[in-house]
Amino acid sequence: MDTNSPPVFTPESIAPDGSTITLEGESNKIYVIAQDDQTELLYFYFELDNRELLQGGEYLPIDDPYRQGFQITLSADRERYDGEILTCSVYDNGNNRAEISWLLEVP
Repeated sequence: MDTNSPPVFTPESIAPDGSTITLEGESNKIYVIAQDDQTELLYFYFELDNRELLQGGEYLPIDDPYRQGFQITLSADRERYDGEILTCSVYDNGNNRAEISWLLEVP
């Protein structure tokens, strides 16, 4: 029987426990790495407080067909992110999903 399990976030992801991410400086890269049981393209979506889908981002080069990475950059007006919840959802071709969220903090 062929199964298609949901992707999972790996420990190499930023704050893989879904804790707080502190934004410092002009540019903050938020990255995740996900592993899937099949070698299919994964689709990554980042959203702020379930209301604003963040555009842009790029796939990270990873030399493993079962793992894929993606990152976005939060830069302009970083104070506006203070106290927001950032959520990353990753989907595979079978519409299986994994999700991780972080509280964003600006010192």
